[in-house]
Amino acid sequence: MKKENRNTLIILGAALVVIIGLITFLSLASRADSLPAAAPSVEEVRIPLEDAKTAFDSGEALIVDVRSEAEFTKSRIPGSILIPVGDIAGNEPEVEKDALIFTYCT
Repeated sequence: MKKENRNTLIILGAALVVIIGLITFLSLASRADSLPAAAPSVEEVRIPLEDAKTAFDSGEALIVDVRSEAEFTKSRIPGSILIPVGDIAGNEPEVEKDALIFTYCT
């Protein structure tokens, strides 16, 4: 093979690699644009049980039991709602923006 042909093949191969890389990058970038935005972080706060009970009893708070349905059926806090932890995404309770939501798992 002539040296000129070999150099031409190397240049074409390198150009092909760059083009494929660019196409892959653009494809991944367009997919990333279509993904939903990450959920805003939620601050985890631990409060004394007495304060949680007072807020719940006064209607200021909602208690969400995130255990399994079997555990919820066996024992639960009266008035709490069940949303198993694996089902929370897409099943968030409809509450006021600043409402208190207590999760219960044990």
